[in-house]
Amino acid sequence: MSWDDIDLERNFEEIHERANRIFEEMWEMSRPIMIMPDQFWKPALDIYETEDEVIVLVEIAGMKKEEIDVTMNGDVVNISGNRVESLPTNRTKLNQMEINYGRFQRKVKIFTPIDKDKISATYENGFLKIRLPKKGEGHHYMIKVTPD
Repeated sequence: MSWDDIDLERNFEEIHERANRIFEEMWEMSRPIMIMPDQFWKPALDIYETEDEVIVLVEIAGMKKEEIDVTMNGDVVNISGNRVESLPTNRTKLNQMEINYGRFQRKVKIFTPIDKDKISATYENGFLKIRLPKKGEGHHYMIKVTPD
C-alpha cells in the first residue's frame, strides 16, 4: 500500500463526523457527563495589596451573599459556597455550557500579618471583595517631627 492509495481527506471527514455525533449526543443530555458532582470548581480571583491591606477579589456571579462562606484559619482564607444551576429544567437541548455550577472552594494563603479583628467582606455585582487589613507591626509610618 502506498500513500497514493490512502484517501486522507475521506478518512478525516469520517473521523470528524463521528466526533461531532458523539459530542451532539453528549450535549443533548440534561447535564454533560464530564461534570463530576462531588468535585469543587474554582472561581477566578485576584489578590493585590495596598499600603494598608491585602484585598482578595473573587468572581462569583449569580449568587446571594448568604450562599458564600468566608473563613480564615491561621494564614489561609477559605472561600466556599454552592452556585445552584439556573438553567430551565424543560430544555430539550444544551448547546453550550461554560458556567460552573455546584460547590466551589478557593484557599488563599496570606503571607502578610493580618489584623483578623478588622477583616471585612462585601458582595456586589458578582464580585466578592475580602479586605484584610495589615497588622500595625512591620508597617512603616511617617512620624512628623514638631518643635518643642
